[in-house]
Amino acid sequence: MQAHQSETMAAGDSLSHGAGVPKSAPRHSPESWEAIAERLTALRETYGESQAAFARRVGVNVTTWNNFETAVSRISIDNAMRLCRATRVTLDWIYFGNE
Repeated sequence: MQAHQSETMAAGDSLSHGAGVPKSAPRHSPESWEAIAERLTALRETYGESQAAFARRVGVNVTTWNNFETAVSRISIDNAMRLCRATRVTLDWIYFGNE
């Protein structure tokens, strides 16, 4: 398993994409599993849905979605594309935090 990164970002960096995703400063490098997990959790929370409901919205298994949110595994490109279609976020936002 890949080692997780624990670098910090500059204070001005944020997790924002459009109106739907809240800004919050990640504690990790934007590409780290942990930072991706934080963005995915923040996105789901903007929808006000449980992990199970959001997993259904995206079209993935709830255990799989939980693994993404807890940084047990990184979201695959196929699942990321499903997420993009379901929520209109971009792959750049998912993987790098770019708006």
